[in-house]
Amino acid sequence: PDPLSMLRLRVAFRWPILSRSYAAEAKSRRGTQVRVVRDSDLLKIVQDPERVGTNWDYDVELAAFGNRIGFKVDTPEARDLLRVAFTHKSVAVKSEAEEQETFQKSSGHNERLALLGSTVTSHFVTEWLYVTYPNLPADGIRDIKSFLTERGALSAVGESLGVKDLVLTQHSLYKKPEKHKVVSGGLLAIVGAIHYKQGSLFSRSFVHDFILSQLAGQDLTQIVKLMHPKFMLKKLLEEK
Repeated sequence: PDPLSMLRLRVAFRWPILSRSYAAEAKSRRGTQVRVVRDSDLLKIVQDPERVGTNWDYDVELAAFGNRIGFKVDTPEARDLLRVAFTHKSVAVKSEAEEQETFQKSSGHNERLALLGSTVTSHFVTEWLYVTYPNLPADGIRDIKSFLTERGALSAVGESLGVKDLVLTQHSLYKKPEKHKVVSGGLLAIVGAIHYKQGSLFSRSFVHDFILSQLAGQDLTQIVKLMHPKFMLKKLLEEK
């Protein structure tokens, strides 16, 4: 058989343990002053209106989501930060004039958090690949990082976590390009919110648990475009 067919690298994750000794870093920081979408607007915006009953409470849904991922919605500032992470620009800004006003006050949509989350995610993914595969060349690291962080992959992770159900947007999420853009942006904004509020230990744990875990069972030879496959196969097998 082709030597490359032997190379099915299964990921062995080292799950970080968050002990009480990290309480100082995990302590909530001062919340930003943000414009948030209020409940009166939600019925017009949520993507699955059939899911919204008369007793539906968006803040309760946010708190439940936060509990699932380890984000503490324990203060009004934390709740508003999570709301902003789920608020697409199409909802918060409806005109150029409002965009300028929003910029002058503070961001009421998730672009800034998504930028922070994108940087954090890229860092932790690259760091993990660098440490886990010391013989993998830079191009290979880039290929795997791109596989994990492209919009479609992030959108799939976000959808599995329920981001699609809670994200506030005026765009239709039944078309893949728009869905991928909005849901992946929401997921990255959540990473940014975790990093800002709870620190790098928790954001690293989130990236490891939900993004890097997508490598489990993947055949990396289908992802990495090796220039010298036999040489790299030998090197990688030597690591085992």
